[in-house]
Amino acid sequence: NGNKFSSGKQRIEALSKISLLKSFIDLGNSREIVSVFEGILDGQIFSWTQKTPRVLFPESTYKKNDVMGCSISLHQDVFFYSGIQSFYVAWVPFMDIDEETGGVALAPGSHKNGFNKEDYEYDEENCTPAIPETKHDLEWRRSEYRAGDALIFSSTMIHKGMPNTSNLVRLSADYRYQLQGTEIEWTTKRNVSWFYDYKNEIEEI
Repeated sequence: NGNKFSSGKQRIEALSKISLLKSFIDLGNSREIVSVFEGILDGQIFSWTQKTPRVLFPESTYKKNDVMGCSISLHQDVFFYSGIQSFYVAWVPFMDIDEETGGVALAPGSHKNGFNKEDYEYDEENCTPAIPETKHDLEWRRSEYRAGDALIFSSTMIHKGMPNTSNLVRLSADYRYQLQGTEIEWTTKRNVSWFYDYKNEIEEI
């Protein structure tokens, strides 16, 4: 029940605990997923230590101060890790996710245009800077996701989280990978719980 999270701090603490679960970490490092990226990149893979659980409640308003969690609008993951030339994402649903529950939508072909930081604008109500909906004429596609699926896309693919208008809590995860030996950022080797703990410490100052 989303109502048990009376503060953003409680929600972050719950996500931190999920990120440390052995089963959660093992899934991201599983041969079933890693072997796919070895095939795509034709080499040994570095599976990021930073593995991110996603929990989105029906009550979410998708705004920055909503303790139920907010969804990031149009973006490319490379925006948050611009020091890395190339990496890939596996978004994994932990439940069946239909149109009402939302999930992730991709803009096919958008990855071919690369990354342009000037596309991003800051709206104080949103979680992070994002690409305005009116910036590009994009076609959107999503699927009827099933538990056990993996949606794989490159770091420059424009995508967005869809609203959860169901009566269910949406559960999923982001796992990221790149070719071993390529340039990395220090953040890739930190468990996401470190970032949650750091955020709590900053908010207490």
